[in-house]
Amino acid sequence: GSDQTERVPVELGGNPIFYFRVPVAGYSPETRAKVTAKRIYAFARDRSLDPKGIGVVIDDQTKTYNLVFDGDNLAILTEADAQAIGIDPVTMVYRNRVLVANAINDWRDARTPDKYALAVLYTLAASLGLIVTLFAVYWGCGWLIRRLRRWQGTRIPGFSLLGNELLSAERIVDGIWELIKLARLVFVLLVLGYFSSLVLGFFPETKRISDNLNEYAINAAE
Repeated sequence: GSDQTERVPVELGGNPIFYFRVPVAGYSPETRAKVTAKRIYAFARDRSLDPKGIGVVIDDQTKTYNLVFDGDNLAILTEADAQAIGIDPVTMVYRNRVLVANAINDWRDARTPDKYALAVLYTLAASLGLIVTLFAVYWGCGWLIRRLRRWQGTRIPGFSLLGNELLSAERIVDGIWELIKLARLVFVLLVLGYFSSLVLGFFPETKRISDNLNEYAINAAE
């Protein structure tokens, strides 16, 4: 069945459009996907080209079902591709035509000057939030250690057993401070990780990295 067949995605901007599962004329699915993705990417970058103009050419002689624009092939599909997913080849090529056109439109929409301007503004806002958060954390920790030192020997006495002092108040405060610094370090690392993932997600070129980081964090937490 098609679920057992290894599939190689044709991607645009890190997002899969459709998949190749079988070799054709000596070209592996990986090679076919790479070549097709390169053609679609070149088309998407040229905003003067309208995805609505992508057509379908069925070549009865070669038994191929091609997505073309102005005489140039964007994708070459075969009956074997259709058999691998269990649908009619004509249905397959017209479906892929819609998928490719939609993917190109989405790719372009995510890369307009307005979207990049918003991404920069969001990054600045996130950076300001990061600076405020880190300042609050370090200021709070400084305030806390001063309080602990002030309470040392009064509210935080030493620990004695049978009249023998086992831990002085100073050592107890030092131990508490080490725990606070460890908690601060963990918190700062988590905040920096979240900040990195957040900012990477603002830009289409790095959004996939952000998604991978989020997925890794979720899997690690489970």
